[in-house]
Amino acid sequence: MIRLAGGENVFNFDGWRTVSVEDLIAANPDVIIVSSGSGMGGGKDVVYEWVVSDDRLSGIKAVKEGRVYVVDADIINRPSYRLAEAIEVVADLIHK
Repeated sequence: MIRLAGGENVFNFDGWRTVSVEDLIAANPDVIIVSSGSGMGGGKDVVYEWVVSDDRLSGIKAVKEGRVYVVDADIINRPSYRLAEAIEVVADLIHK
């Protein structure tokens, strides 16, 4: 999805892997996009709140420049026609 939106995924792992704090700091991404923690309404955006408030991450370019974004989990986490909308949203955020 990131590639289709015109970006480059700094975590180009084979298969699934947990991204550690150290991985995130080392990658120093220009933009961080997380899915909402509220899917289906209500709740907090836990990952977003962690990224923007954890002092260990304050030196990351995306955090310093205010380029940490939340995308609605209902469009980005469900494999359906909604992914086309998610690609457009991600493209807009990457190219701001």
